[in-house]
Amino acid sequence: KNSCKDCPINTFNGDNLGRDRTKHDHIDDCTNCPGNQVSDKQTGSEYCSVCNAGRYVGNAGNVVGRLIKRCFLCPEGWYQSATNQEDCKRCPAGTSIKQNGSTFCLPCNLGEYNEMEGATECKDCAVDSFTNEISMQSCVSCPIGKTTDGYKGRAACESCPAGTYGAECESCAIGKFRAGGGGGGDDITDASICKNCLAGFSQKLERQASCLPCVPGKHQNKTGQNECLDCLIGFYSDTIEMKIC
Repeated sequence: KNSCKDCPINTFNGDNLGRDRTKHDHIDDCTNCPGNQVSDKQTGSEYCSVCNAGRYVGNAGNVVGRLIKRCFLCPEGWYQSATNQEDCKRCPAGTSIKQNGSTFCLPCNLGEYNEMEGATECKDCAVDSFTNEISMQSCVSCPIGKTTDGYKGRAACESCPAGTYGAECESCAIGKFRAGGGGGGDDITDASICKNCLAGFSQKLERQASCLPCVPGKHQNKTGQNECLDCLIGFYSDTIEMKIC
């Protein structure tokens, strides 16, 4: 007794109820899947279908002289949002995906970037650089007087602490100061520079937010000094911040 045989891969027989024997008595009754459609099973399919989103149809070799097609998952770094496609697309710069069979790519988060297409991961912005938008292809350097305080992957920069200044938040030198504040344009809070102590003031320490006033009996008529001077014999000062006795 003859038994029924499965239709070959990527062919189908749609008479799934088996009511018409003439549709089941020869291999020619198995119909090739049309276009880019593939059979839902390796053999013995009742219908064909297109590849889903996240997949693409490609050649899988030959079986008994027949070219075999099947659906493949899009690899990491690639995606396909449509069905019935012959290829996948690279994730654009500023995005990434770390899974097979994706229908989309993920945008780089704040503090991240990616300059290449087809990436599987976004990168953290380096120390003293930032991104404050998603899907960025590069990071922005912190302006002079601001920093990420040694951290990577930041969405913003912070002003240098009081008593420091510049691109690397260096300590203000002796005789200088910088008050706290945020990179404003005024001379005191501008984080790009330290200011000289005014006449009548001094500072003998580095990394200071202010200068100390000359006390009674002392004076200083120059700026940027590390100490106030004693009044000479026969001269006096009876208030603070004196420039001359």
